[in-house]
Amino acid sequence: MSVPEGRLRTLFSTLALRAGRPVPLSEIEERLWDGEPPPGARTTIRGYIKRLRRVLDVPAEPSVISSGRHGYRLEVDPDHIDLHRFRALLARSNSAEVDEEVRLLREALALWRGPALCDVTSESLHREVVPALCELYLDAVSRRIEFDLRRGRAETVVAELRHLVGENPLQEVFWAQLIRALHEAGRPAEALVMYEKCRETLADALGIDPGRRLRELHQRILLDEPLAPMARACR
Repeated sequence: MSVPEGRLRTLFSTLALRAGRPVPLSEIEERLWDGEPPPGARTTIRGYIKRLRRVLDVPAEPSVISSGRHGYRLEVDPDHIDLHRFRALLARSNSAEVDEEVRLLREALALWRGPALCDVTSESLHREVVPALCELYLDAVSRRIEFDLRRGRAETVVAELRHLVGENPLQEVFWAQLIRALHEAGRPAEALVMYEKCRETLADALGIDPGRRLRELHQRILLDEPLAPMARACR
């Protein structure tokens, strides 16, 4: 099943983000027209719903989109939608024992297939929904990498961390993990170079120095002291 691009895909994404719950017409208007619905917008929405049902519905079965007085609902078990399953797995990982936590994190991250809503054109969704989803994803990635570091897999995560700091240069947690990984992989000189690059990046972009954790990490490397693992506070 492939939902056509444009407003039809935006409508589907809006309903899917709240699968099993009603989505008010006012919210649908916001997502489709970024707060500036045209005259007759609700009639247009009914037309979009009709087209979307033709894409999603199975003949001789009830429609997967139900309508109510104030909006529409996607009648799908949230566990069948990757985003909701991703969130559920992360929630379970928060109270799991260590080995199970790692397994749940890996299972959740395997559901993530590229930037959130990258094929949806709604400015409203990208402004109001995507940042929180990206933060949730990056937090899960950081937690998974921390387990790899604690289990002596520093060399295996260096390339991934280089990519992460390139994509997220203001996320100190990834700089800290990259510096640790390089040091623990027997590359302390590179670790110190990365600290300086981090310091310059933060100064240029935000006018600030690295945080306390990064400064302490830098000092330990200079003194050739053992590096303490990061706390599980990135949740």
